[in-house]
Amino acid sequence: MDRIIGVVLGMALVVLLSPVYMAWCAGPVESKPPESQPAVAAPPAPESAAQPVTQNRYDPKGKADPFKPFIEIKTEAEKKAEKKEQAEKSKLLPPLERYGLEEFKLIGIVWNQTRRVAMVEDSGGKTYAITEGMKIGLNEGKVEKILPDQVIVSEKVRDAFDNVKLEQAILKIKSEENEGEL
Repeated sequence: MDRIIGVVLGMALVVLLSPVYMAWCAGPVESKPPESQPAVAAPPAPESAAQPVTQNRYDPKGKADPFKPFIEIKTEAEKKAEKKEQAEKSKLLPPLERYGLEEFKLIGIVWNQTRRVAMVEDSGGKTYAITEGMKIGLNEGKVEKILPDQVIVSEKVRDAFDNVKLEQAILKIKSEENEGEL
């Protein structure tokens, strides 16, 4: 019985206080002054107390778009079209540009007094001779320098903000001593 009385009193309290709460949430009601009495204007503030108003403005230059999603979700049709386009593009590329740099293994370097030539092997076991200035890899890589034990390649890489940067990758000769090292 006490429980029923408590529930009834609680409901009555909610019903009685809800108009008061709603009026409070709505804010003060502005009323017009009666037309018979002239409105009193506030006295102007002294000029010494007036301070200049500064406005802060947001400059989006050089900043990431906060509304751009981190992950782009592609439909199946878009994925198929992209794969088809890449397959057609890879058929037109020379063999050295069909593989990523991580799929090449540097197996040897020969040189004379005028130039150096490096031998690389792709994941399929085919070997290719490369010289400085040649293109290699999927990311438009270019052989910058051939040293006695490594080849330095600069390639274009996209970062998280879709900016293209030049990064250097190094292909090293793997000997029996460092075969297990990365």
